[in-house]
Amino acid sequence: MDNQSLTISQVADMTALPASTIRYYDQQFGEFLDISRGKGRRRCFSSRSVDLLLQVHGWLKNEGLSLRQVRTRLGGTRADAEQEHNEAGQGWQAEVTRLRHEVSELKAIQAHILNILEKIVSKTGGG
Repeated sequence: MDNQSLTISQVADMTALPASTIRYYDQQFGEFLDISRGKGRRRCFSSRSVDLLLQVHGWLKNEGLSLRQVRTRLGGTRADAEQEHNEAGQGWQAEVTRLRHEVSELKAIQAHILNILEKIVSKTGGG
């Protein structure tokens, strides 16, 4: 479905949203929904459009957000996605740093254990 363009009736069937609701969401949030227009000004939906429609529906119906609150969330989705990406990158960097430190500590413990073993072996006359 990624590169496929869907009609409003296909989207209605997929999402169980009435076509009238989909049109309403397009009127209210069209600048955010990535719904293009095809021949005869028919709406053409991408998979991203469908995902956003379902998100909008959830915010309105399940969370009880107002139209203004949904617009605010939609307006922030691009910036939020970029921020999440940056934070995830920083999180991985911190985890790599932590793991490197842990490996260093484990190597020190290993060297200490080997040193003890060498002392034991030399005292017992083995090897």
